Amino acid sequence: MSRSIFTIVLILVMFGGATAGIIKVPENRATIQAGIDVAVKDDTVLVAAGTYYENINFKGKAITVASYCLMDSDTTHINNTIIDGSQPSHADSGSVVFFVSGEDTNSVLCGFTITGGTGTAATPPGGLVRVGGGIFCYNSGARIINNKIIKNTVHSSDKDVYGGGLAALPISSTAYVILQDNQISYNTLTADLKEVAGGGVELMGNGILVNNLISYNSIVHNATNYLAFSGGVDCWSKSSDRRKVIVESNKITHNSVISKSNVLEPSATGGGISFFGSFGRCAKNEISYNELWANSNKGAGGAGIFINWAPASLIIEGNIIRNNAVKRGYGYGGGVLIGNNSYPKVINNIIEGNSATVGGGFIIAMSTPQLINNTVINNQATNGGGINVRMSSTVYLMNNIVWGNQATNYAGMQVESGNTARVAYCDIQGVVWNGTGNMNVDPLFADTLFHLSDGSPCIGKGIASFDFGGGMICHSPETDIAGKSRPDPTGSYPDIGAHESPLATEVTNSFQTEIPQSYFLAQNYPNPFNPSTTIEFALPKSSFVTLKVYNLLGEEVATLVAEQRGAGIHKLNWDVRELASGVYLYRLEAGEFEQTKKLILMR
Repeated sequence: MSRSIFTIVLILVMFGGATAGIIKVPENRATIQAGIDVAVKDDTVLVAAGTYYENINFKGKAITVASYCLMDSDTTHINNTIIDGSQPSHADSGSVVFFVSGEDTNSVLCGFTITGGTGTAATPPGGLVRVGGGIFCYNSGARIINNKIIKNTVHSSDKDVYGGGLAALPISSTAYVILQDNQISYNTLTADLKEVAGGGVELMGNGILVNNLISYNSIVHNATNYLAFSGGVDCWSKSSDRRKVIVESNKITHNSVISKSNVLEPSATGGGISFFGSFGRCAKNEISYNELWANSNKGAGGAGIFINWAPASLIIEGNIIRNNAVKRGYGYGGGVLIGNNSYPKVINNIIEGNSATVGGGFIIAMSTPQLINNTVINNQATNGGGINVRMSSTVYLMNNIVWGNQATNYAGMQVESGNTARVAYCDIQGVVWNGTGNMNVDPLFADTLFHLSDGSPCIGKGIASFDFGGGMICHSPETDIAGKSRPDPTGSYPDIGAHESPLATEVTNSFQTEIPQSYFLAQNYPNPFNPSTTIEFALPKSSFVTLKVYNLLGEEVATLVAEQRGAGIHKLNWDVRELASGVYLYRLEAGEFEQTKKLILMR
């Protein structure tokens, strides 16, 4: 736990209310639960080192329950202050910690080892389940900071099983569960008959997961007909009631799903993390060495990340997704599986060294995602080493590097019949894809972190914004995977790939070195604007060009270009001082090509 987090929590303890007090365990009360029972709003139950065989319940109280690490920032208290839930008063109430009475983030749990839990039988909408080995939240929130949630086991021979370390089922609650600076490891879920999900964390509501180590959690699925999801973290919500999740700066590693199911669809999914219907942001995580195991003739998908029914408001950005694998079964998407009507934006990620049968880096099925400024490298598959696109999908790719992947068929990208890949300013090994600014040339990486060397052909060869038509406009992010401003330097073209070099091509050049394959007029950016905006257009050959602006009455208000221009990408800045706010049309004519777009001036 960082010292700043300790300070924040300590301030909350000291100044949470005028009557806040400290109840010491075992000095003032013999057990933690006895301390909670007498606590009132803003109190702190402060627990000395020792092992406490308890299953504690916050009972709806806005209090802090903490070890002495809260007072002196000594993290050794976490290992030495243990809540062991292995001796519950009732076998069906075996979670170690309960938030089940409408708590919110004013209920704080800090600085314990939480172990020995066996989960709780609950009856949410949908049927009887067994959930929450270490911690169980039901229609409630909580703030869970700097704990070790380890070696909890949940098993059922006849129920769905969720959340080895923690299960949050806020079915009718909008409260947030905050998990920060925790270790969630070596938790196990086993289901003999029905569904199982969330070896480490099951989150069926709003949640924030920041700076946690989520590792070596496992799912063992003995059922023959149901599915198994998410060895590490499962984020789930209904499409009619989507919940927001922020998953940032976590290490999600060495989690596994082992399934014996005989269902035809992927029976084991999401080795590291799954997003099923949720929206929000998954950023700056390391998702590595997660595994899926299915029956040899059955499917397994998304060994790193599994995305299903996700809206366009789900952003996957700045992650390292590395060395995840489908170890047994027919594997779909070693790094990332995007499926079933999903529309996420996947930006600035490094997808490296993952393996599956189809789509070593990515598989995209029945979905329409955007892939922007990713580096997809050294992945392995039988078909589609880097990317596989299938099952009525359309994928938009801009500024990506897909290189060094291995496959029997289509080492770079495989687009199966009936599917579409719209590609612009990408370096994809094996073929120069139709579209603007694409190439097939060694990106010349400088190191094993995949920075570009000074001589890389990908430097300054990306684009800030590209309009694919039909309302699909992709934008390069403002920063790269390391947080460096993009483009670098300001006023240049961005690089292709996840890292930005300081050696970009200046915008003042009239064209980039590669020649576009077709005419194109990009959407202006920013839009709306005041007082200036940038307009780009592409010419596959030297042409006389006119670029004019009209009002909605069809009256010409400005001529921006009326001259011969060479083949290449052209960019100009229009500074507007004299026009009134409103919608205007800008029109490009070059040879037989004509295209018109709207721009909005907003004073």
